[in-house]
Amino acid sequence: MAKRKDIRSARSQYFIRKALVEMLEKRPLSELSVAEITEKAEVSRRTFYIYYESKNDCLITILKELMQEIFQLNADETTATATTLSAEMLWMRNLREKLDCIFKNRVLLRAMFRDLNTDEWMALIRTPYEEQMHGFWERSSREEPVLALSQELCKVLDCMQLAIYLRFLAEADLTVDNAYSAMNRMLQIQKQRRSQWEKALFGTEVFPDL
Repeated sequence: MAKRKDIRSARSQYFIRKALVEMLEKRPLSELSVAEITEKAEVSRRTFYIYYESKNDCLITILKELMQEIFQLNADETTATATTLSAEMLWMRNLREKLDCIFKNRVLLRAMFRDLNTDEWMALIRTPYEEQMHGFWERSSREEPVLALSQELCKVLDCMQLAIYLRFLAEADLTVDNAYSAMNRMLQIQKQRRSQWEKALFGTEVFPDL
């Protein structure tokens, strides 16, 4: 009985989310109503509110899972042990797999920047970033005192850089292959600029390796 209920619950959430994503392709979240979403999903409003507080909550829930999926493509043994990482380094990891995931979900990413406020989409990026980078920042505080002093600034800058990459990929009129070439070039340029900034500020390159 419990298993059957779980299946029904999963199906209801699937159809609600599917309906929302399909509608977001044509209209912003502000123009959609819960009634329209539930009608398209063929579920009741009561069912919708069992799982989500609002249409905004529904979108954020979907985006949280998407961000986790994207950031999981960064995870490897190097992330777990590295003492120097940067936004560029994170994005070079499994870049093609990231792009495939992003391009499949461009409607959602466009909605994230269009329909959510800055604090909301920044939190969606920062939460999985900090979860993945927690060990790195702990080690950097001990091993790189100069980084520990500006740790919060580094986190904000990295998350803003990741947001720029996501927005570019969500909105640019590119194929996956063209995006791969463009991202590689963009990452190299960002790496060069970061190196110049680090040398000017610290007298050395803090993130020497991609």
